[in-house]
Amino acid sequence: MLSSKYSYGLVHDLSVLKSFNILPMISNHHYSEIGIFGRFRAFFIKCVTAGNINVICYEGIHQNMTAGLDASIVVLRRNVPTHDESTLVVGVFNVCLGQEMEARVAFQQLAPNDVDLRSEELF
Repeated sequence: MLSSKYSYGLVHDLSVLKSFNILPMISNHHYSEIGIFGRFRAFFIKCVTAGNINVICYEGIHQNMTAGLDASIVVLRRNVPTHDESTLVVGVFNVCLGQEMEARVAFQQLAPNDVDLRSEELF
């Protein structure tokens, strides 16, 4: 994207931040770029703040590596139960923490969305 007043405005537009596809920014093993000192961190956090559900999911998973499972669950709860992947991750992280009841609740929240936990379609 060319640098201009127009592109600067796009980067700060709430509708763009809310729907931005983060995958090209972190593909090819550039996950460190969304880390604390990564060059995409500021933009990434703007997307989280805007409520971009896919970015919130990645931030929740990223928090696991930096702050632990509990911090991840706090971030991911914003997406539960509307985002299937986040809901699944919350359930799995709760299992890892030995919190069976919370995990059961998360997995049960997938049922209204007709998610079959045995299916590869979830991924």
